[in-house]
Amino acid sequence: MEKNDKIVIIGESQMVKGALEQHLTARGFHNIQYSIEKDSYVFHIGGSIMGLMENVRTPADLHTQNLQTQLDIIPKAHRVGVKKMLYLATNCVYPENAPQPLKEEYLMTGKLEPISEPSSITRVIGIKMCQYFRRQYGCNFISAVPSGMYGACDDFCAETGHVLPAMIEKMHLAKLDGNKSVTFFGTGTPHRDWLHIEDVADACVFLMEHYDEEEQINIAAGEDHSIKELARIIAGIVGFKGEINWDTSRPDGAKQKLLSGEKLRRIGWEPKITIQEGIRKTYEWYKEQYK
Repeated sequence: MEKNDKIVIIGESQMVKGALEQHLTARGFHNIQYSIEKDSYVFHIGGSIMGLMENVRTPADLHTQNLQTQLDIIPKAHRVGVKKMLYLATNCVYPENAPQPLKEEYLMTGKLEPISEPSSITRVIGIKMCQYFRRQYGCNFISAVPSGMYGACDDFCAETGHVLPAMIEKMHLAKLDGNKSVTFFGTGTPHRDWLHIEDVADACVFLMEHYDEEEQINIAAGEDHSIKELARIIAGIVGFKGEINWDTSRPDGAKQKLLSGEKLRRIGWEPKITIQEGIRKTYEWYKEQYK
């Protein structure tokens, strides 16, 4: 990409959109737009990204909305004649019982995790659509699968957001209210890997400039933590000193999600922000926005 090229960011994630805008602007790209145009570079950041409980409550809405977004954007990118498009999926596209860490070749080798299926199956379709348009029309469409994303502009609501930002808000409010305990959903035993949104944005731009293969590629930190361990890290950063309880009547979701980042590392990219640094940055942003 040249500094004066047309760059399009399209999709619903304000977290990804904001991070990409900041990263591209810092790199000197100044022609950022939000509707698909001929000869543009398109970052298709996908539809709504919701937490576990929203997949349980509104599966039809989530699936239909996200699928319609892809059916609109991907064919239009071909018709208009973009130079290149990156489709950003989510880490739930891999089968529930696939070996860990999750490698790119595991896509569609088994059943998806049932609770997140309304969202995950849509992202699998998005990846396959990009592959099919490459095969039939020669479109330079690529796909990436990031670890669990978090950072500025995330959804911190306990009911709709993902576990990491929801824990930040719940512990912060408990500290302010002087509560002696907090309760989180599930057993706390599942393992997840997380990637700060600034690393995700950096990787997306790197892939736009350096990756041109049909197979989706993982954007991964390469390490995971249990939900209980995550809670301890967040409690230390937030300063919550009370008891952490677990509501085991609520679902856990997949037992583990750890993406392999080997393929991207071979190309020359690695994450820069540790989980502790990323949570501190996220908490500082949260306090500033919601004080």
